Amino acid sequence: MLELRATPGELRTGETAEVVIELENRGPTPCWMVVLDLRLPPALSLLGGDELLEVERLHPGETVATRLRVRARHAGEWPLEVLELTYHDRDGVLHRVEDRRCTVRVLPPVEHAVAAAPRLRIELTPRSLPLDRWTSLDGRIRHLEGAAVTRLALTLSGPVTVEGDPAWYAEGRLEAGQSARFRVAIRCLESGETVPLRFALAYRDAENREGTVPGRLSVRVGPAAGGASPEDERITILLVTANPRGDLGTENEHRDLDMVLAALDHGDRFVLAPCPAADPQYLKRKLLTVRPRIVHFAGHATRNSLVFVDDRAGAAQVSSDLIAELFRLSADHVECVVLNACDSEETALGIARHVPFVIGMREAIHDGSARSFSSGFYEALATGKPVEAAFEHGCLSVGLARQPGMSTPVLFRDGVRVAPEDLVAPPRGATLERRNLS
Repeated sequence: MLELRATPGELRTGETAEVVIELENRGPTPCWMVVLDLRLPPALSLLGGDELLEVERLHPGETVATRLRVRARHAGEWPLEVLELTYHDRDGVLHRVEDRRCTVRVLPPVEHAVAAAPRLRIELTPRSLPLDRWTSLDGRIRHLEGAAVTRLALTLSGPVTVEGDPAWYAEGRLEAGQSARFRVAIRCLESGETVPLRFALAYRDAENREGTVPGRLSVRVGPAAGGASPEDERITILLVTANPRGDLGTENEHRDLDMVLAALDHGDRFVLAPCPAADPQYLKRKLLTVRPRIVHFAGHATRNSLVFVDDRAGAAQVSSDLIAELFRLSADHVECVVLNACDSEETALGIARHVPFVIGMREAIHDGSARSFSSGFYEALATGKPVEAAFEHGCLSVGLARQPGMSTPVLFRDGVRVAPEDLVAPPRGATLERRNLS
């Protein structure tokens, strides 16, 4: 008349679950003063619930239950120990239920596949470093295979002084096949063709486990090889102008920048390399021969292209994808790109996948506003301000000149658009080396 069952009938070793013990009256008449008293087998640990169930009356077809929270400890078929299962019929006669079989099956634990340990490699951008002078050490961290990693922290040691501990840190997730660019402020204390550096790259994997990749690198250091001459310390700005329509004052922008730098104590640290009436091939050649650290484009743009001058002095649109590819091939020396052109945000985003800092315009900008931004930006940069602060100075210059478009410029840092609240405190390793600009 009374049927006993447990659901679910299967549990997994090591897991915590709720087991429902149900008692159903499958007979034609009510059962009175029903009592169920049971005990769990040793393979199941009771975490919560009552093993005693008492019901005053159970109608035909009615089911009652008690809920037990358990943890399965061992695999196997485990019967529940029923100490008592009784009821009274309508005449008051006590009945004991003899068929009280009820089992719970516990399955072995799931064998989780262990993700392969991440294999990370550090690559330095080929460059000689100066002796006993602060400079920047650039490179990439490549994730070759294995589980994704986060919270990358790079420390360097050896005959060097490094700014920060760790010298470089990034919160973001790095998947297999991806790479992250880093920049470290470093001062080399020993010269030579192969000065040894020891590194330790710490990380956390997808299971939040910590790991460290140790290793050795070598750099070339010395006055002759490290570019210690004053000429090598200069920062070249490639000023690219293209005005096929003849409606922009690009020659005025060149003059403005020249005057701004000439008026500053450290303005001679910057060299303006003109690239006038630029066509795409001319720009490509200039990037190869001049090797600028900063590229400034003044001209026209569309949502997905920059406008250059063709061989007939007409307009030649070059897609954002091709522009991004051009700067990918120049990523070993270009550190900042300024697109002082209307609607150049999408093109700036494409370039930002390869260049640390890129500035574009999210909409149309007045010619005078564009020139005011440039003057304010380079004035701050030449006085030693980091790129983020120089960007803010450029925007402020537009407003101080009472011109529209103060919020039109946008800044991308390491491929991500920088929100206004993030401009105050840039992350370590994400600025042009400030000591080289002062």
